[in-house]
Amino acid sequence: MRIVLADDGITFDGKTLESMPLGGVESSVTFLFEELARRGHHVTVCNKC
Repeated sequence: MRIVLADDGITFDGKTLESMPLGGVESSVTFLFEELARRGHHVTVCNKC
């Protein structure tokens, strides 16, 4: 399944949690989409990067 999330909040990517804290929503999105990708889904997050 292809999944896309558009976010206009703070800038973050899959590696941001390793270098700085994120807000609750951003952390949840990161963990959720990492798990969906691990299960074989094609995941894209578009934000202010």
